[in-house]
Amino acid sequence: MRKAIALQPADHTMRVAPGRRGPPSFGQEVEIRGVSKFYGDMRAVDAVSLKVAPGEFLSLLGPSGSGKTSLLMMIAGFETADQGTISVGTRDLTYVAPNERGIGMVFQKYALFPHMTVAQNIAFPLKMRKFPADDIRRKVQETLALVRLEDYGERMPSQLSGGQQQRIAVARAIVFEPPVLLMDEPLGALDKKLREQLQIEIKQLQQRLGITVIYVTHDQEEALTMSDRVAVMCHGRLEQIGTPVELYERPGSALVADFIGKMNFIDGEWVGLGGAAGIVRVKNCGSLAAHGNPRGSDAVLAARQPVRMAIRPEQWRISKQGQGGEYVLDGVIQNAIFVGSYRVFLVRLADEGVVQVQLPAGQASQHLAEGESVELSCEPEAIHLFPARIAG
Repeated sequence: MRKAIALQPADHTMRVAPGRRGPPSFGQEVEIRGVSKFYGDMRAVDAVSLKVAPGEFLSLLGPSGSGKTSLLMMIAGFETADQGTISVGTRDLTYVAPNERGIGMVFQKYALFPHMTVAQNIAFPLKMRKFPADDIRRKVQETLALVRLEDYGERMPSQLSGGQQQRIAVARAIVFEPPVLLMDEPLGALDKKLREQLQIEIKQLQQRLGITVIYVTHDQEEALTMSDRVAVMCHGRLEQIGTPVELYERPGSALVADFIGKMNFIDGEWVGLGGAAGIVRVKNCGSLAAHGNPRGSDAVLAARQPVRMAIRPEQWRISKQGQGGEYVLDGVIQNAIFVGSYRVFLVRLADEGVVQVQLPAGQASQHLAEGESVELSCEPEAIHLFPARIAG
């Protein structure tokens, strides 16, 4: 990794990492060690430890009150950790003032200066760092080009759309080439189509510059789309960290399984058949074959132990009554919903309520009608199994 760029007037043209996945140009490692934050008796962040690699895009994902924004504010320096340490590169920043950390920050509300032009807004952090006027003009124009707003320098923020204002906020945060960029739900105020467009643009810009990004969101699709890794938080704790694929396919807890993607939960009783193989019997509607390796636990399942199955909607197979095979759950199609490229069937399973089944919108799903009795099955590998006591 190349040495981080010093924030001083001697700085030269903004460097760009070659290629889509090139080496980081100025991103640095972030290390959080045992960080906790208290607000009175409430522990908002509970002994969180994680490392963010140079040039990595890491999202902090969780519901409201999970501690993700409090953790971000401590990295930025706007809040002080009550326990633990925070470092960027070789610098311990735990008690360093926010303006001395050299970290870029983008908020949901764009926080642009309304009395300044676009160019003046972007130039502001450079002026605060005493860059020469010629360097400021050059860097502002380079950064405007990066966010594809080269001709907007003389406009006022009020003359821009929401998406354009957020691009300018990003430009202002990266113009001085910070080692880390923090983003606090920056797309939350935008409509869905524009939000999806900017997700791709921000990710491409981050890859091109090689900057380290820590991104806070409660939107799971946004986190999965943009991130190299996602850290799922709940009640101030780090529940699981991994790539989007790892979290989706191998959730470490029922909470993560429920929060990442759509998931059906079905309670049942474990019936072991030897080794890791077995079946889960579901009251009044049948049974499914499963592997007895409960996620998030080292416990060995005992016979007749209550368990919770988690199954993705797209993992189901649906058959007419008597055609599903040996291990099936009996149900009745309550609703059939057309959603473009796929169909969603809401199937009622006796005492277990309604589950979602997602099938491609082809011939195989067109013969299924509301009110029809059906059988549901899936591969054992599709079942995420959790002991009921940790199903949460």
